[in-house]
Amino acid sequence: MTLLVSGIKTTGPSSHVQGGIYLLGRRIDDFQDIAVGLKLDGTDYILELEKGTWEFAAVGWEGGETGNLTGRARCAYTGFVNLLSDNETVSINLSTSKCAEVISTNERFSNSSDISPAGLGFKTVNFYSCLDLSSPTSLSSSDCAGYAHNGQNLGLTRSYIISYGGNLRTGSSNQSLPGISSRCIDIESNSALRIPTGFNGDAFIEPFLTAFSEPNCQGSGVGYFFKDGLRVNSTTVNKRSYFLASDYINTSDISVFFEHNELTSSIQAPLYGNGILGNLVTSLTLDSSYSLPVSGVLASNSFAYTTSFGSQINNYDEVMIHVSVDDGTCGSGYGSGRYEFARVKSKSASSITFFKSLTSLFGTSSLPSPGTGCRIQVVKVLNYDNITLNDSSSIKPMAFSEADKHGGILALRVRNILSLQEGTTSAHLSANQYGMTSTYSKAQCPANTKCAPLGNGDGTNKGGGFISLFARNLQAQEVSASTSNTAIDAGGLSGTENGHIHYVVRNITTSGTLGLKIHLDAGATNGLIFGRYCQLTEINGGLTVDPGAGSQNIQQVSDICF
Repeated sequence: MTLLVSGIKTTGPSSHVQGGIYLLGRRIDDFQDIAVGLKLDGTDYILELEKGTWEFAAVGWEGGETGNLTGRARCAYTGFVNLLSDNETVSINLSTSKCAEVISTNERFSNSSDISPAGLGFKTVNFYSCLDLSSPTSLSSSDCAGYAHNGQNLGLTRSYIISYGGNLRTGSSNQSLPGISSRCIDIESNSALRIPTGFNGDAFIEPFLTAFSEPNCQGSGVGYFFKDGLRVNSTTVNKRSYFLASDYINTSDISVFFEHNELTSSIQAPLYGNGILGNLVTSLTLDSSYSLPVSGVLASNSFAYTTSFGSQINNYDEVMIHVSVDDGTCGSGYGSGRYEFARVKSKSASSITFFKSLTSLFGTSSLPSPGTGCRIQVVKVLNYDNITLNDSSSIKPMAFSEADKHGGILALRVRNILSLQEGTTSAHLSANQYGMTSTYSKAQCPANTKCAPLGNGDGTNKGGGFISLFARNLQAQEVSASTSNTAIDAGGLSGTENGHIHYVVRNITTSGTLGLKIHLDAGATNGLIFGRYCQLTEINGGLTVDPGAGSQNIQQVSDICF
């Protein structure tokens, strides 16, 4: 049978439904059903269906600048219609009042409390991601880890898309049809989505959420299928969801919270961070509260540490786990300088636990063995929105402590702009002579792993430390034509080893006479400047990379251009 869907009508002008239409139908014996996304552009849709008694439902949205699935929602339900001839026509009449009506088999588009009292069809539904959503009750701050109830999202999601699939099922066979999807939505903005939530633990309109760890829906997404509707909370571990009828930000909206953490996907953190620490416009020198030395392994994902350190490391913080010393006793797959990023699930006075196991993080078959020849530290990763440092400002780590075996590392993510105004003072980001004083025997890291050993010293003077930098935009303006002018430095002194600088920056813009200088200072040996960038704009002075006695590996790449 050929079905013609023609002349889809609304109670207002047709121009008011530009946010798409989603049509569903089923033969009442369930032998065949259909779901398809349509456009209100005058097109007649021809569908090949089996003859019989059918029912159809549809939702249409006004759309506009906010895209599909937004604006005033209008609904339709046909009741039972007999489609018995070779050619049939079904008219769909959309209206806001239909969104609240009971339809066949006592189903509804949404629970009555989820209908907009302002005649807009459905209430707006906002989505929030959580790092942990283990036992939601009233959704207090302890229930949804990483959500501060003030619009600040700390789960790994930065953007998302809501979609409804298209399909024609006949018996056990399926044919793909066009569906309908929202625009890409920033997790920290109001979604403007007016979508049905389901009713009484069931839903005939089943939304699919695709969550991305980067803005603008870049990279690979994680999928969440709400097959029973948004009101039914998922209990799938690391993909749990929780429905809240009144949004914390706007009580007239609806909230859906969902888990997105390191175990949901392979992503440890958004590449340029979440900006949770806000803006920094002054100097910062880290102390022993920003790192902690590991004293033992308690479980596959848990370390013991000395209580007096690491007080600035909190639950759900991003951290770097760094093998600072390994004489070969840490175990296979480690090595001095081996590091990985992780997320703290919980922290007590003497233990720290991560979402992922250490073997999963490091890709090893066994756990490390901390001791005299195996020194591991956990370092807080600083996540800022913007950083502005003038000539006299800098960010420095704590120098490596020979007594306590931690320090010497600066790990930084900048979500928007890192601005450096270079002058005649020392480097803005500096781990120069923040490495080790002693000379340590160092087992080599396995090939193709993240590796940045701290520089050995000469017994008196320290080697270079380690700087790890991720920034969406790095703007360097040289304000004093001093040849010693340096923006980023992790060198040592003559007779000691250089440290390491690893940076990933989307856009680098340099200006002034000398531009941007990244180098390892006077260290006699070793060290590496490893850099990846998407775009380099040099105004007058350019980018100077000086590895000293070390080496460099700088490349322009496209996979960080977002």
